[in-house]
Amino acid sequence: MAVFIPERSFGWNRKSWVQKESTYGTPVMPVTAGSFPALEMEITPATERLTRDDTTGIRSFENNRFSGRKSADWRVMKYLIPSGTTNVAPDDGDFFQAAMGDVSLQGQTVQYTPDDDDVPGLSIWKHVGHFVQGAYGCAVNQMVLSFQGSDFSTVEFSGPGKDFVQGGTTTIDVTANKGVATIIVADADFYSANIMLKVHDHTTGYQISSVSSNGTIVLSTTLFHTVTAGHTLSPFAPTVTVVGDALHGITGSFVTNSTTVTIISATVTLNNNLQLRDDEYGQSTPTAIILDRRREVTFTLELYLTRANFYIFGEAARFLAQNITLTAGDTVAKKCQVLMPQGEMDVPGITDPGAEGEVMLSATGSALSTSAGANDLTINFI
Repeated sequence: MAVFIPERSFGWNRKSWVQKESTYGTPVMPVTAGSFPALEMEITPATERLTRDDTTGIRSFENNRFSGRKSADWRVMKYLIPSGTTNVAPDDGDFFQAAMGDVSLQGQTVQYTPDDDDVPGLSIWKHVGHFVQGAYGCAVNQMVLSFQGSDFSTVEFSGPGKDFVQGGTTTIDVTANKGVATIIVADADFYSANIMLKVHDHTTGYQISSVSSNGTIVLSTTLFHTVTAGHTLSPFAPTVTVVGDALHGITGSFVTNSTTVTIISATVTLNNNLQLRDDEYGQSTPTAIILDRRREVTFTLELYLTRANFYIFGEAARFLAQNITLTAGDTVAKKCQVLMPQGEMDVPGITDPGAEGEVMLSATGSALSTSAGANDLTINFI
């Protein structure tokens, strides 16, 4: 049976998975349960190329550069999508836990709260037609929740990763018999270790253990069937299943100190200010996520400046603590709630519309913790 693999890749064909790592930096292969829909997804590989500074009498750099540490940057933007079922985390729940640190079930609410000591690492996967990209040992350094009155609510996660992998589509160079774990391809540059490989029409993926420059690929398990030379090798893509509905800005509310305020838009940004430990001797990739700096939570608001809400100026000038609850959605099991019990607004600015248009108020602020502890930000799916 012929296996169709496209020659080109298109955005609509993107499939995405995220897997929480039990040990930081140990890749976890993609599975159906980890799939999620994305609006945008970027994995940017990085390998240091180091130049020697000693001299040999010429002004040019000689061709003797050294490959240093590997790492990756990554970014995922997606709609804010509850699972649609009480007690069940959203498809992107691993991202929320990696951003916040802790997840728990509070009655029928899935709740994400800050952890000062530990956040999990992630393995992130992107499959687009004929290729796959992956990054593992990924940390969520920033999370941005965006709420718009005339659009869907979104969330963007981004941060650094320990290492990257990739795989393309080519053919087997030498027939591989059933029961062997070695495949020969014409060009080893198509693959790296720690990806899942689809061998011809086999329905099960095979994890690559190692790749040699001579085109030898060693699999973690033996082949279930003989595959003759010329058949296709391509990245394995588990089935994608997603649940839940995106939340539009026509449903939701913004409440501050028990007063409901009509807003145009809002953002909430978590900056973990984390670091990857990447300076240890004998290590070619980062080895741990380090939480050695303060976490920051900030927010922005935009609203029409009505007579009734002019009081915001006075409260902001007094730095009055705002108990802020921002809710997206209005149906049980289809709501996301952002809690900031100690929101402190900066003095707002007024946007002059010119000769036409309505005057708007733009405000920024910071979410702080109360005396109860690390509670500057809580996210509930209710």
